[in-house]
Amino acid sequence: MNLLSTKLSAGGRIVLPAQMRASLGVKEGDDLLLSLVNGEIHITPKSLALQNALALARPAYVLP
Repeated sequence: MNLLSTKLSAGGRIVLPAQMRASLGVKEGDDLLLSLVNGEIHITPKSLALQNALALARPAYVLP
């Protein structure tokens, strides 16, 4: 896991370092999902969460 430091700024804003944005494949304006898990904030690109949800649903879906 890459551990990088950032600060919380005015209005509760967090700047994602360029290295993490590149690794996530996100750019300005992209939708992100935030979840709080055991006191940690997890950030997931909305597009990735949708892909993961579809992948879970596909095996259960059978055409008539």
